[in-house]
Amino acid sequence: MKNPLTTLKGFIQLMQENRYDQSFTPVMLNEIERINQITNEFLVLSRPTVLSKDWYDFKKLFVEIEVIFSSLAISKNIEIIQTYTDIPRIYCDGNQLKQVFINIVKNSAEAVGHNGKIHLKFQSYDEEHILIRIEDNGKGFPNHILNKVGQPFVTTKENGNGLGIMVCKRIIETIHFGQLNMYNNESNGAVVDIILPYAAK
Repeated sequence: MKNPLTTLKGFIQLMQENRYDQSFTPVMLNEIERINQITNEFLVLSRPTVLSKDWYDFKKLFVEIEVIFSSLAISKNIEIIQTYTDIPRIYCDGNQLKQVFINIVKNSAEAVGHNGKIHLKFQSYDEEHILIRIEDNGKGFPNHILNKVGQPFVTTKENGNGLGIMVCKRIIETIHFGQLNMYNNESNGAVVDIILPYAAK
């Protein structure tokens, strides 16, 4: 939270010196939004979680957030490919998993830039688990931070804070007793593997 507060402080000091410029306003609003986002992510990490688990069909789950993915694809001409194999329903909190998938796909969309590709694969991992793989053709994770991804304030984004991935890991690993793994593929694109149990825990 330090960087947006520093920016706001600097602009307020300029305003006190009667050196205000209209161009400051959108920047200040953007920094306030960043503070709001960081605060919300800390709240998700700190508060007790109220679960609403039920049996979900993953195809239906992704249809419900298809509009968000489509808007990402259209705005940056990104190709989003979804591949399904026959998989049973899974007992989960659908809304929390939507949050995870939206966060990760948005990260991929930022990484690949215009005309990139994101591939979402859904398949059985073993008799008790499902594998969701989100793979892109961006630049991947830098090697020097790959093992630290998911820690607070470790991020590849210029204005990122790393808390979004922390929230994702908490939802997958602590709430759903699954695994969230990140690595680079042979082409140096980023891969996020999510492994979830089918049955209730």
